[in-house]
Amino acid sequence: MEMQGINWAMVVFQLVNLALVVAWVVLMLRALGKIDEAPLSEGQRLVWAVVIVTVPVMGASAFMAAYPSKMNKAK
Repeated sequence: MEMQGINWAMVVFQLVNLALVVAWVVLMLRALGKIDEAPLSEGQRLVWAVVIVTVPVMGASAFMAAYPSKMNKAK
């Protein structure tokens, strides 16, 4: 059997996939932590929590854009 080289395209592709998963988990945890600060009813919080957990990256990003932290508003 002859040895084959490393498929660098596949390595890069897998690293990008790993980075997306890590970004999703980090953003999801930050957004879920900030959900209590937002002026929302319990039903709205539940809907946002479901969106944040089920829609990778975009759900958490949408919540963070819709309800920025209080530190940004202080200026």
